Amino acid sequence: GSFGAVAKYYRQGVGTFEGYDSDPIGFASAFSDQGFKGYSLGAKYTVAKNMVIGAEYYDMKGREKSNDKAKVIWGDLTVRF
Repeated sequence: GSFGAVAKYYRQGVGTFEGYDSDPIGFASAFSDQGFKGYSLGAKYTVAKNMVIGAEYYDMKGREKSNDKAKVIWGDLTVRF
């Protein structure tokens, strides 16, 4: 029954990132020539012992080229045993 939420703001220039451990939309490589800015919102909920369901929303765009955008919803279920 535990619940957690997170909100993040990103503003990273060219050369300030190499990649992320969890990069579901690939924005690290998509914006590697210009950097990116935007935000993400996420939530996780424990549905049963050792079972956590989560969802994240990403809204990113390039810092230099304003036409480059990425919007994604990412979901996952983690089971530990």
